[in-house]
Amino acid sequence: MIGANVPSASMPLEIKAGDIEEPYAIRSRLGWLVYGIQAQEQADIHKVCFCKQEEVSIIPRQEELERKFKDFCNMEFTERLSDHREGLSVDDKTFLDIMEKSITKKDNHYQIDLPLKQRDVAMPNNKDQAERFLERQGQKLSKNKEIHEQYTTFMNDLEKQGYAEKVPEADLDRHDGKVWYIPHHGVYHPQKPGKIRVVFNCPISYKGKSLNQELLQGPDLTNRLLGVLLRWRKEKVAIMADIQSMFYQVKVTPDQCDMLRYLWWPEGNITKEPVAYRMLVHLFGATSSPSCSNYALKRTAKDNEGCAKEEVLDAIQKDFYVDDFLKSVSTPQEGIDLAESLRQVLSKGGFKLTKWSSNRREVLDSIPKEEHAVELKDLDLQREVLPTERALGVRWDPENDQLGFKLKEMSRKATRRNILSVMSSVYDPFGLAAPFVLKAKIILQELCQAKLDWDQSIPEKQKMEWEHWMNELQNLDQVKTERCLKPKNFGIVTNRQLHHFADASMDGYGVVTYLRQTDENEEVHVAFLTAKARVAPLKPHTIVKMELTAATLAVKQDSMIKREMNMELDETVFWTDSQTVLKYIANETARYPVFVTNRLSIIRDGSETNQWKYIPTKLNPADHASRGLDASELTKKKEWFEGPEFLKQSEEIWPSEGVKAPARMEKADDTKSGDLDETHIHATMINKEDPISALLSHYSDWDKLKRGVAWILKFKKMLQGKGKGIDGNSSEMFSLTNKDIEDAEIAIVKQLQLESFPEEMKRLAGHGEEKGVPKRSTLINLDPELSNGLLQVGGRLQNAQIPSSAKHQYILPKKHHVTTLLMQYIHRRVGHQGQNHMVAELRQKFWVVGAGVLARNIARKCVICRKNQGKAGHQKMAELPRSRVQSDEPAFTRVGMDYFGPFEIKCGRSIRKRYGVIFTCLSCRGVHIEVASSLDTSSCIEAIRRFISRRGPMKEMFSDNGTNLVGAERELKQALKELNQDQLINFHANHGMKWHFNPPAASHQGGVWERQIRTVRKILCAVMREQYLKSYQNEEQLHTFMCEVEAVINSRPLTRCSDNPNDLDVISPNSLLTMKGSTTLPPGIFDDKDIYAKKRWKQMQYLADLFWKRWVREYLPSLQRRQKWLQPSRNLQVGDIVLVIDETAHRCSWSMARVQEVMPDNKGFVRRAKVKTATTSLVRPVTKLCILLEQEI
Repeated sequence: MIGANVPSASMPLEIKAGDIEEPYAIRSRLGWLVYGIQAQEQADIHKVCFCKQEEVSIIPRQEELERKFKDFCNMEFTERLSDHREGLSVDDKTFLDIMEKSITKKDNHYQIDLPLKQRDVAMPNNKDQAERFLERQGQKLSKNKEIHEQYTTFMNDLEKQGYAEKVPEADLDRHDGKVWYIPHHGVYHPQKPGKIRVVFNCPISYKGKSLNQELLQGPDLTNRLLGVLLRWRKEKVAIMADIQSMFYQVKVTPDQCDMLRYLWWPEGNITKEPVAYRMLVHLFGATSSPSCSNYALKRTAKDNEGCAKEEVLDAIQKDFYVDDFLKSVSTPQEGIDLAESLRQVLSKGGFKLTKWSSNRREVLDSIPKEEHAVELKDLDLQREVLPTERALGVRWDPENDQLGFKLKEMSRKATRRNILSVMSSVYDPFGLAAPFVLKAKIILQELCQAKLDWDQSIPEKQKMEWEHWMNELQNLDQVKTERCLKPKNFGIVTNRQLHHFADASMDGYGVVTYLRQTDENEEVHVAFLTAKARVAPLKPHTIVKMELTAATLAVKQDSMIKREMNMELDETVFWTDSQTVLKYIANETARYPVFVTNRLSIIRDGSETNQWKYIPTKLNPADHASRGLDASELTKKKEWFEGPEFLKQSEEIWPSEGVKAPARMEKADDTKSGDLDETHIHATMINKEDPISALLSHYSDWDKLKRGVAWILKFKKMLQGKGKGIDGNSSEMFSLTNKDIEDAEIAIVKQLQLESFPEEMKRLAGHGEEKGVPKRSTLINLDPELSNGLLQVGGRLQNAQIPSSAKHQYILPKKHHVTTLLMQYIHRRVGHQGQNHMVAELRQKFWVVGAGVLARNIARKCVICRKNQGKAGHQKMAELPRSRVQSDEPAFTRVGMDYFGPFEIKCGRSIRKRYGVIFTCLSCRGVHIEVASSLDTSSCIEAIRRFISRRGPMKEMFSDNGTNLVGAERELKQALKELNQDQLINFHANHGMKWHFNPPAASHQGGVWERQIRTVRKILCAVMREQYLKSYQNEEQLHTFMCEVEAVINSRPLTRCSDNPNDLDVISPNSLLTMKGSTTLPPGIFDDKDIYAKKRWKQMQYLADLFWKRWVREYLPSLQRRQKWLQPSRNLQVGDIVLVIDETAHRCSWSMARVQEVMPDNKGFVRRAKVKTATTSLVRPVTKLCILLEQEI
């Protein structure tokens, strides 16, 4: 430890301790140091605490903060029209089912079950844990009398108001697993320093269990914050209120209250023995409480349908954000009536509205003074000015009915971390100060691109810009806008329009939206609604792409506003100063890059072409959102707050240039059109295909083909009827009937038969010299007949009691596009069943020659069937690699390596994990096992170093594509280069080694070592026994076990054991590794004296030569036969569509991908491929790919 040689520097001067398992702080001469751990954090996310003047700031890992900021920069480069909420999960549906089944009324309050994940949950008895926490809490309270009194008052109020009760004596000894004691602590709101709130610590765990782990969180039933605020701005009279103790108004079913026990001293006297209490309501701190209380609130509205006014019920459903109520109405009387009705309806659900506030004194006068907001209780409403308040965090001046900003003095420290902190403290849900905040975002982005550390001093250029921004921050309180979207004395609205302005620059892009309203007197008012300013993504894009993204953002904003405002609109207009974007939108025939196509799809889904208009850059207010402004400049930009001047005037004088179809489209990439030479090519294509055949080939669906032919026949009939005086404008001519579809089907069948069976139809019609079907015809065994010009089956079922269509089916050829469409239609109709089901359904009306083969092919090529039932790909088993059949090399020259485990060992009082590292010789099949302390790269390198030190250098190593192994290979290469530079020529690693990685998920390509891992596990179970495996071993025992396992595996026979006693003993890896096999030494050039130590090397060499001779003769031939994958399969090709198999997920969630690149071996067999999914590119073996659709060449 740094400074350990100066103990006086770190000598504790003062200690501040928290509760059990909470951090504690020690003050030394060096300052404050905080010790502790953070629960539920990943092991690799380290955090450091710095303290100054008793203020603690936790600094997360740099990489995590960097990633989050990059996501923030790229947040708008998505390809969805809107950010609709996600659908309900299975847990959410279970939660709602519990609510629906358990909700009842008790004492005029709703009573709901705790939404437990398992009804039969069994909780451990954690009373001793709660007692320790309370003891620690008592020590803290005894040191601060004021906090002690506030804490005691809060706890006593819980019992007085009926939110809690003492646990009855009869229930104290309950031991059915439905009892849980919850520790608690007090917190203060920064803006309410004199008011304590006791929070119950529901996330705390005991013996692996916690209350929050057993509760369902439930769906998000909270209204959108911005939506509540936007609706609050609609009318002139604003109202605010708050539900008193919202969570505590919803009761818990009595038999579950013991899950909410807590300990407290009687009357707060910490000298007495603590008493067990239990909460009777859903408490503050439980993960389910927000959803439970929101459900009860919305249920109040539902239960009062028909009893209360629709606007009251609508206000309950839409104008609450958790417990805060915001509403605007047209007149004070409406506000008075709404407040009265709302209090009555909510009281039926046990909810009480308090802290009332309004910008109209008439409304406040109608509400009892004790229910006013705290700032208004002692106020003389007739004489004094209404105080400034916060509406969902937004500063609101009720007296002037304006929204604005008020910021405290902030740190001016010039680091990335502090800049991000200060910028994030500007709370601006409407985007009123978006141009000003954008300038800070641009500074942050420049620092991100410079790759500076989060706490490093920034360059001088950005430092000056930051100082200037901080000076301008003081002017932000001058940025204001009217809360109400209508001015005073504005008449009845007759026309409403939304106007969205979009713009982009190299620094950023933005959108600003205005509401244009016209009253009965033709007076026009334009009000600022909302704005967004986004910094440009970290990856550079062209201005065209930025402008297109801004236009996409405008469409998304329009969708959100319409969804949340619930306002009738007469028109929506989108404005942009980019002619290129307007041409993109107008052109519906050109093909564009994916980036452009995806955003055009969003634009066209959310808007019409005629809604887009051009605006000159000088008139575009969104130009401020894309480039940024100082706060002092922003206050002078009238067009930002009120919109362009032309919006207040008649539409005739608006910029009239709209969307024009382009003669030549600009390019979406970075290539300048002027850099390319244009070449005009004139080509003439001659199509000799018959028009009717072309029509039949055009369609790819049987139903669409029939409807298309039906319309053609209908049109033909209409043309023929005009000459005969038939009315072609009758309603029958503009719709299809079943008769029309049947006529089209017959026409299609007749055309197919004329093309495929001309000779048979000619003979059956009697037009030729010969009668009847030719003997060589494929239809001869069907005894076909001609009926109404159609070829049908004659057959032998004339007397069968079945429909005529099933006795005399229409005959169709097998090899025709229309027949394929028909079979595909039948395949879908029978629910993707197999061949027999398809043929049976087909022969109810049609008879296809060779239908079985066609049905089998259709089912085999069906993408849906392949997706649900298709098998993984495979290829003929490859030849053994050279490393497997190489002889006459020392053991472990060519090695396969893998990890297995983990194993838990005991180190003192702690439990730690260890992992096995197996090295397998690819030729002699011997194994070497090392123990690794972790899965990181450094531990992997250490294991390899130990292996090389004991077994000698290796030439090749094979392994899976693990991140630790890849990292080890990279670091070893660098280390070996350094060794070469130091000219350590006597060191064996100086020659380096070649490392091969198998493709990800290709475990079968490492079967040599994977099989040995299975053997290791089997022997471990035998050596340590099943029962002993569950206990903990120390480090020495684990190393001993691994050595024993290694010895057992290396003694296994490689060849078959003979029953003949005269045969030689079987060879094993130990025959080469230890030379202790019992092989009889035949006579030869060696004599008995060779066994002595001075000639020991000769005996070792002889035994090695003997091993390799027998290895070549006995073991190697046993590898000759292939065990599976005997025949070659179709190679994957570039363009094939495949499913990427993920054995950890359900089949229905496997990703689809397109093959980008194939990797054949020296025989031309593709064994792995690079595929592109929707989000990334992967390399996978063919055994992990399921082909869906072959690329047509």
